[in-house]
Amino acid sequence: YQRRVHGGNSYECELFSWVTPDPSATSTRFARTAWFQGTVPLRFKTTPTVLSLDPPLELHHESSQGTSEYLRKLKKEIASTLSLDQPKKTPAGRTVLVNLLRREHDDENLLSTAYERTIANQDGIDYVHYDWHASVDTKGVEGAVEGLWAALPIDNEHPSISSGTLAWAPGESRPPQTSCDTVQTTHLRLNCADSLDRTNLASFFVSLVIMQAQLRLLKVRICDPRSTPAGNSCSPLEWICPTSSRRNSTATTSSPMPGLSLAPQFNQYMKRYNRLLLEEMCAMFVEKGDIQAEIYTDSPAMHTDIIREFAPELPSARSGSFISLQRRCANLFTDPRRDEQSTLLLGRHPAMMAAEDKEKRVARIGA
Repeated sequence: YQRRVHGGNSYECELFSWVTPDPSATSTRFARTAWFQGTVPLRFKTTPTVLSLDPPLELHHESSQGTSEYLRKLKKEIASTLSLDQPKKTPAGRTVLVNLLRREHDDENLLSTAYERTIANQDGIDYVHYDWHASVDTKGVEGAVEGLWAALPIDNEHPSISSGTLAWAPGESRPPQTSCDTVQTTHLRLNCADSLDRTNLASFFVSLVIMQAQLRLLKVRICDPRSTPAGNSCSPLEWICPTSSRRNSTATTSSPMPGLSLAPQFNQYMKRYNRLLLEEMCAMFVEKGDIQAEIYTDSPAMHTDIIREFAPELPSARSGSFISLQRRCANLFTDPRRDEQSTLLLGRHPAMMAAEDKEKRVARIGA
């Protein structure tokens, strides 16, 4: 989109769970997991025209300029979070870049190849390429989700989650004191082309597994009692539908990584997931996806119809064709104005930067 000329997007997401305490309690248990999503951190653009249905992508001749700096900042931010969770120990984290771009699409493959080449020598970075669209085309949504679960380094037996205790003094309004028993050391960063549609969808399905792992640590029941056979209880620590380890996957990785140690079968998993919790998760990710897409493209997120299938009370999604047309119109007629507004807010407007450069030159002359 035209907006890519000026800047991409990057988000930090967090899933936070806690046990509601009794009124007289002075502490409670919590679990938290953070992940990131954002545009491929390269310099590229597309220039839409009235006649082009699929505008060609152009890589800048210095497409990787700034990528290493961005990844250093990302790892520094993760290390800062780890030091808060575990201040007495030296933080040691692992960052996994998850690329959802298409392999068989010339432009997206060009972008992926440049991305892989750029991060090849980055320390502390693992890489997973999972072609979401190709997986959906060949295996359907169910098979694509199972493949995604199997491709990612999420270990059900020893999940990378921060968890611990929140404690407070009765009658005080100060923030509670935090103490962690477990610390998240693996952080995912997901991307597609714009990090809006596919990325939001993948984040939703990954978050279902993360939520299950969090509630297991909190000893909260996750499965829907209505889905268990008559007379069988639903243990708070039960993993829903455990099956064999890693499934066949179209993912490529930069180094061997354990996938879901108990990779669930999609239909059984979704059937047994607590319905109220599932509906809340659906509503949350539909809203999250729409907000991010509205900011970036002035339109709602695509592919949320897949999420809405599990929450029938949610309104129907707009058709993908309508959203594509809406975005194309925005590309041609309103994006330049919105870009100018964004650069003004960020202090990156050419006029402002020219004035800043002039002030620096005057200061140097004065010195």
